[in-house]
Formats: sequence, C-alpha cells, structure tokens
Amino acid sequence: MVKLDQIIHSIPTPDGVNASIDGTVVTISKDGSSLTRDFRHNRVTVRESSEGLEVHCDLPRRKEKALCGTWAAHLRNMITGVDTGFTYRLKAVYSHFPMTINVSGNQMTITNLFGEKEDRKDNFIDFLKFFGWWVFAIISFGSLLRLKDALFKKEDISFDDFSDQLLDLINELNFEKIHLVGFSIGSLIARNFATRFNDRLKSLTLLCSIYKRSNEQQKIVSDRFELAKKSKGLSKQALKRWFTDEYLEKNPDTYNKISSLLDANDMNNFLKVYSLFVNHKDQEDFSKIKVKTLVMTGEGDIGSTPEMTKELSNVIENSKYIIIPKGKHLCGIECSDEVNREIKLHIDNA
Repeated sequence: MVKLDQIIHSIPTPDGVNASIDGTVVTISKDGSSLTRDFRHNRVTVRESSEGLEVHCDLPRRKEKALCGTWAAHLRNMITGVDTGFTYRLKAVYSHFPMTINVSGNQMTITNLFGEKEDRKDNFIDFLKFFGWWVFAIISFGSLLRLKDALFKKEDISFDDFSDQLLDLINELNFEKIHLVGFSIGSLIARNFATRFNDRLKSLTLLCSIYKRSNEQQKIVSDRFELAKKSKGLSKQALKRWFTDEYLEKNPDTYNKISSLLDANDMNNFLKVYSLFVNHKDQEDFSKIKVKTLVMTGEGDIGSTPEMTKELSNVIENSKYIIIPKGKHLCGIECSDEVNREIKLHIDNA
C-alpha cells in the first residue's frame, strides 16, 4: 500500500465570506451571520490559505485520512450555510405507535407520542431551538444490540467502550453538554458515562437500573443467561416480567412487536451485552456524579426493584427517586404518560 506523505483538502471561500481561526476554533461569517466550530485533533489541523482554508495532515493513517475528508465537508457546509443557507425538511417516522404531526403557523401538535393519551403542543420555533441547543440521548438495551460496527468485533467489550462511543457522538455533533437518559442496561452505560464525563452532562436519568443484587437475584439472572446461551435468545416469558398481564391482554400488538425485535437481534452481540449486564458489580464511583439525577422504576419491576432504586438514589449526590405505580420493567411504554412527564419535569428543573 502506498503511504501518503501528506494530505491537503483546499476549501475556497466565496466573495463576501470570511474565515478566521483562533487556535482550533474556526469561524465562518458573512453579513453579520456566523457559524463557529472547534476542530480539535492532535495530528489533523485547519489552517488559512490564499484561497480560503486547508485541512492538513502529515503522514496520515487511514482514520486521519477519513477525518480530513469529514472536516473538509463540514467546512464546506459551514460556508454554504452562511453564504446561501440550507432548507431542512423534517420527516416524522415511527416503528410502533402511529404518531402524527401537524403544524399550523408556529404551533406544532404531536398526536400519540410514544402512546401518550394527550396531544403534545408547542411552539414550532421553540421546538427547533430546543433540539438545537442540546441532544437528548436515550440509551436502551435494544438499540445497543442492533449496533453494527467495530465495537462488537472485539472479543471482550466493556461499559467504557459504550461510553467512549457516546462521547464520540456528542463531540461529532459539537454539543457541549447533554441531558442523558439510560434505560435498563443503558442505565449502566449512562452511569459509567456520568462517572467519567460528568462535565458533559446537564442532567442524568436512570430508568429501571439494577443496584446491589442479592445472591438470590444474582442466581436468577445468571441462570437466565445460561438459558439464553443455550437457546440463543431471550425467552418470550421475559415479556411477562416487563409488562403487566392486563396491559398485554389489551395490547397484543405490543407483545408481537417486541417479540419480533427480540428475534431480530444478532445473538452473538446480544450475548456479549447480556454478559455485561449479568456480571455487573456496581463498581462505579458515584461520588463523581454531580449533576441532578432522577432514578426511577416501576413498582412491579422484579429485576430493578423499587428497593434498588431507593438505595441507588441514596448513593448519588443531588438525586431523587420516583416509583411508577402499576409499572413493571417496561413502564416507559406501559406508563408512558407518567414516565415522560417525570423525565420532562426533571430536565426542565435541571
């Protein structure tokens, strides 16, 4: 393979567009409008040139070569943004609950958001600003199992790997801080992230999070893991633990939908993540979590019990706990109105 001595991407600036660099921060401006972004890397740099800007790297490796191309694309987009602007078309999609969005003037109405019984109404411009200011990162077991990247090619994975991946995403999106919500095993990743990168958080929500399993509880999850290894998947009986019987009777489509999601999992990846969950020993340094934290579970959750939730809240500074009445492990679906209301209230007061 031929190795490059250097790689340079030239990004010309049109007439009237100004580009300035302060350390690693690049600002593109025109007629009083500007965009600013921090391009920080130990080997890849952005520098001024006679035509505008250049992205440069000496003796680039494969990842650095790719990063140079990514940075060049970002800079061209910034220039286009201040020069001619962009038009964004938003499309609402759903995988289970049939959600609809209507906009009248600046008023936006969302119907059946995550199965909520009442419509969500908000100022559309405020909505866009809301999502422009921070990212609301929700990590869950199911979403992790469907990741298709180099992470799962590793023989052994850790919670640090997932936290590092989340940090890379936040940096790529150029967000300084986020409100982080973690559910089930996702809450363990959120805990790991919070103890390592607390300064990147605005708030933390831990939904249905385990803490200090008893010997009996540990044996139960270990036995389930051994069964999963033999059967190559979770038993459909898991849904009986996750929802109340009453809810499943009234919502058979939910049972079928989640069953199909479980069946679609890559079993090798599933077992790697499941092993992390089963063998977790609550070794986080919770004293490092300084942001406002909400710890929440359903009163009928037998895996991440109300007692666990109370004890976990007690060891995290500036935290509170909430028990959702009649909820089980997937109370975020069965009791969506209550769960969403508590999360929104927590974030609003963070």
